[in-house]
Amino acid sequence: MSGAADPIRINPATVRPLAPEPATTKSSGPGRTADGRTFDEVLRGKLPSATPTDAPAAPAAVPDAAPGASIKWSAHALARLKQRGIELTDAQHTRLETAVDKAVAKGAKDSLVLLDDNALVVSAQNRTVITALGTHQARENVYTNIDSAVIA
Repeated sequence: MSGAADPIRINPATVRPLAPEPATTKSSGPGRTADGRTFDEVLRGKLPSATPTDAPAAPAAVPDAAPGASIKWSAHALARLKQRGIELTDAQHTRLETAVDKAVAKGAKDSLVLLDDNALVVSAQNRTVITALGTHQARENVYTNIDSAVIA
């Protein structure tokens, strides 16, 4: 065996130079659409002239609401009430307000309020019902992102 290694033979017909990479333009690159717009540009184009001073669509936060203050309902909660056929009586609404008052007094942020056959997830600090479940939906469920439960 000789000490020299066999040379590697390359067929020049099979070796082709790499094509030069195209220059990066506004229309290419990660995070851009085919026409070169960023996510922010697309989003702002879809929204009707939203400005930071516009009022939010969700219920406004009332961090230090007075006891007995009215309860707000998120659009999601209202849709769930309608979808699930849940109607609260005046007496139940009063009990809900009392339950939220108790939760706020104990320093709760997000509470599960069990009201007769209904379960309501409430932002106690904002006094806003986030979602509502009837008897069938509330059974055997796991409730997350709450820090308290009130039986009203």
